[in-house]
This record gives sequence, C-alpha cells and structure tokens, in this order.
Amino acid sequence: MNRNGNDATPSPDPRIANALWHWLALGALALLMLPPTRGELPWLGSGPFWLLSAPAAALAVLYRGVLAAAWRAHLVRDTPRRRRHARGHQARRRTHRPAASSAFSAASRPRSASSLARQNS
Repeated sequence: MNRNGNDATPSPDPRIANALWHWLALGALALLMLPPTRGELPWLGSGPFWLLSAPAAALAVLYRGVLAAAWRAHLVRDTPRRRRHARGHQARRRTHRPAASSAFSAASRPRSASSLARQNS
C-alpha cells in the first residue's frame, strides 16, 4: 500500500499488469482456436486453468485495491441514506389521547397476588 497517504488506491506495476493482460488475452485466443488446449496438457495440467484462471486471479490480486474501492463506491451509492418522503406535506402531530378511566387506573389495582387474596377474603 502507498505510505504517503495521497493515493487512496496504489497503482500496480505496469510491467506485471501488461504481462498478465497479454497472458490472459493469448490464453483466451488459444482456448478458442486450439481445441487441444481445452483438455489436460502433459506438462502443465489443466489448460483452461493456466491459460485463463491463473492470469485472471493474478490480475484480481494485482488490482485488489482498485476493485475494493470500486465495490465500496458501488455499495455507498446503492445504499439508501434516508427515507424519501413526498415533498410538500407537513408532518402530522400525534393526537392527544384522554387519560384512562379511574376504574382501571394503576392506583386501584392490587400490587401483588397476596394483596389480591386479602381483598377477596
């Protein structure tokens, strides 16, 4: 990572990036034009892995800072910050509700089960 703090994302080495992009493009062309490269290669193993997957994974690692910044920007852009209300309407106030009747007020209720038993006896 860049230590001077001026860049949010460090730029990858262009020589490595160019080599990997060329490797990926030539590997894709080889897979499309040469059918034997789609199977097992006697010296290397799986042809599609070494011709497509390996350079693609290396490019993803090389550009991980750029990819992470792009993903964060995408997430921030798509996250709703606040609920959108229709403009032009005034906020409604809560209506004042009258107090409960005295028959069900907290003072007339017994405080525990033992006091309820005393009242019923």
